[in-house]
Amino acid sequence: MPEYTPTAFPQENPSLCRNNKVKSVYEYIFSNNRIVMPDSPSPCRKETEGVIKFSGALDVYRLDDIYNCLKDSLLSGQDLTLDCLDIKHMDTAAIQIFITFRRSFPKEYKLTFINIPPALEQAWEIIGVKQVILKE
Repeated sequence: MPEYTPTAFPQENPSLCRNNKVKSVYEYIFSNNRIVMPDSPSPCRKETEGVIKFSGALDVYRLDDIYNCLKDSLLSGQDLTLDCLDIKHMDTAAIQIFITFRRSFPKEYKLTFINIPPALEQAWEIIGVKQVILKE
């Protein structure tokens, strides 16, 4: 793989850098046995009490952010609304987190998905997870 100089990657870990060049993107991304996507905002933020807004790409690079945001909400003991309006991309890793979250969510509280982009909802239907994610 040819060397290249990414501008978005911090150069803080000298073991990954040689003359300010990262040997490979994969070496950087999978450093320290966890997947990281530096210098990009979290795709998950709490809008108001009981509402989480997702935006941008929900993918393998952001699993830690997605997981931590949902986990904190799971422990809050209240109804929850997940706003999906600004999701631009969602890969199977993020879909798996949504499914696991749905299955783990306490039955005594209501979990609602709102503003789901039609293309995302259609993708969920095609791969057979729409009913599992959206069940009410």
